[in-house]
Amino acid sequence: MQEEMKLKVHAKCKKYFWQTIIVSVLIIVLFVCKDWTALKAAGRKGVISGCPSMVAFLGPGNSYGAVTTENGSKIILPSGYEVVVLSETFAEELWYYFSFTYNTDKDFEGYLTSQGFPESYRKYLRVIHEEHPLWVFEAQHTNLDWAASVEAESVVGKNLIPDDSPVSWKSMAEGAYNHATNSWIVFDGKDWVAASKELIAYYMDPRNFLNDINIFQFETLSYNPSYQTAAGIEAILDGSFMDCVYVDTDGWVATYAEAFIYASEQSGVSPFHLASRALQELGYDGSSSVSGNVSGYEGLFNFYNIGATSSSNPIINGLQFASQINNDYFLPWNAQWKSIAGGAIYLGKRYINVGQDTLYLQKFNVQGSNLYNHQYMTNVQAPSAEAGRLSEAYQTSLERAIVFKIPIYLNMPEENAPLPTDTEGSNSGPGGESGSVQVDYSGYTINGSSYGVAADSYRLQKLNTGSETVTYIYGFTAGQSVQDVLATMTPVNCSIKILNSDKTINEGIISTGNVLQVVAGDGSVLEELPVVIFGDVTGDGVTDGKDMLYMCRHILGTSVLMGAYAEAGDIRWDTTIVDSQGAKTSDITGVDMLYMQRHLLGIAYINQK
Repeated sequence: MQEEMKLKVHAKCKKYFWQTIIVSVLIIVLFVCKDWTALKAAGRKGVISGCPSMVAFLGPGNSYGAVTTENGSKIILPSGYEVVVLSETFAEELWYYFSFTYNTDKDFEGYLTSQGFPESYRKYLRVIHEEHPLWVFEAQHTNLDWAASVEAESVVGKNLIPDDSPVSWKSMAEGAYNHATNSWIVFDGKDWVAASKELIAYYMDPRNFLNDINIFQFETLSYNPSYQTAAGIEAILDGSFMDCVYVDTDGWVATYAEAFIYASEQSGVSPFHLASRALQELGYDGSSSVSGNVSGYEGLFNFYNIGATSSSNPIINGLQFASQINNDYFLPWNAQWKSIAGGAIYLGKRYINVGQDTLYLQKFNVQGSNLYNHQYMTNVQAPSAEAGRLSEAYQTSLERAIVFKIPIYLNMPEENAPLPTDTEGSNSGPGGESGSVQVDYSGYTINGSSYGVAADSYRLQKLNTGSETVTYIYGFTAGQSVQDVLATMTPVNCSIKILNSDKTINEGIISTGNVLQVVAGDGSVLEELPVVIFGDVTGDGVTDGKDMLYMCRHILGTSVLMGAYAEAGDIRWDTTIVDSQGAKTSDITGVDMLYMQRHLLGIAYINQK
């Protein structure tokens, strides 16, 4: 079939097709070609290049719709597609008509086969593809034996986990555990100990993270300004110390989002990755790495903790690095923008531009000549944690071409490496002694005698409602999807659900009045925690003028808010006195109304604690 259509460049890729059609298209001069001179002559062949892909349009202008296949999918031509020039025309810009053969019979299954994905990967990729058909999955064949790779990464001290983790997550190998004192040896900071081989295997197995959130640890980390915008960076930084305008030491006034975009322009590294990396290293409240007032290192900053090698005081090591002189990296980092941009250049040159171009490869270096070394972080959970933040940044631009490079090993078992959940250590200590120790779940956000839920972004608080004392959970973001919330929590010896106020499963956005339910393996309910989102007093998951109206009615006494909804209106949380059970009382005042007004006007956003 012959048709005339126009091709407009978009950052969207697709490498698999369902039907066969022959079309003639029109393409804008700016965005083609391998040999532009050759394309100027009608009948000459050329190749699409210089962009990831192009979308075919019906006519010469942005107002024309995209050409679609019979099933409604846009026709998308990937880079490298061969075309034949037919003629040219001018419609505000110079465009070219050309013809090509579009082989849509290369279906998704065929594409997965051509990439060499095993079936144990495909069952997950099919599900993601259904939801995000423009995402591109590239197989990274490491040609490394799976068991040997896990063994190499299990060298004591190479991968760490907090000491308050379950026993089965911590190594009891020689050099990791002291049987005489029944304690683990600290390798970094105050409480980072060696991870067990079983936990390392779990986090190394890519199949455990093939969902539309955790897959972002496999995203290639180059800068694409068409969709890596300030709004996406702000979504990552929301609620953190970098969610603001700041004045730098040299007088530069900017938002941190603007600083990260500048860093990307200098380094070619994704600003989403940079912002996520800084947040992973510094935490939501920041750290002394960026305070500028560490004794002996006043006025120095290190936003990515570069050079902060494992020791009793890694921050000092990082600030010593920041004090060096090196113009290539804007060193010394005596201004915050220098650390953000110079550190980005360093990451680009030392990691991303030498093959370690995904979060996964920066943790598990299974490429290149320096295998299992030159790894950016020691936290074995870091890629998964950062992936969640990247996913949040992409919420407004998920339906575009995003490329994921997913490692495949030789001799992988059919089943995924499981997350260790037993209550006893599975490794033997020196001399083959038993390492059986009862798990202590007290360090978890949610904890019981036989279960725990790691949820570092959230906090619990008892609330006296007048008739009873109830423990509520805080820290959620208005508009945050339940799926995203569950991805930020790690249940151990239990499972978790988010329920609506009527106890039905919530599959939408989390709201005040929802219930976080902790369930045992036999299906029995272990714990139920009502959800509070400050500002969402109506329980619809968003914060708007309706919430302010309800707060006003409450203050006037015309309609009183109760329970979680009353607590959601206590935005300032200025009632800090607690009773003998450690419970507070909700107290909505005019000050809370002022905080709500400032939030709605965009002056200062509500802190979700």
